Amino acid sequence: AAYAIAAAPRRWQPVFLFFAVLPFWSNYLIRTYAWIVLLNREGLITQLLRWAGYTGEPPSMLYTEGAVIAGLVYNYLPFVILACYAPLSRLNPELAEASRDLGASAMTTFRRVILPLSVPG
Repeated sequence: AAYAIAAAPRRWQPVFLFFAVLPFWSNYLIRTYAWIVLLNREGLITQLLRWAGYTGEPPSMLYTEGAVIAGLVYNYLPFVILACYAPLSRLNPELAEASRDLGASAMTTFRRVILPLSVPG
């Protein structure tokens, strides 16, 4: 996500960063309780499954390892995006362009040019 924001046109970067830090405007505990509302047996996800035609027993998604991972990722992803965005936004875009001009794929350019240059931070 940080690379996508850094690669976006300059005028759109503040908008994307705004949406990345938007969860910071609410309390950590409230964000965690929102996941409980989504994942409980009568929550929004179960209602969406019923609307899609699922007629079986509602799945038990709350208090599972996947729910914990999803909640932690949701709560800490904005920190990671901001920490990764700063060095990525300072990279010279001509380096990635030169890599692509020399025949490297987008993934190779990221792995061999962009990632090593952004590691020092």
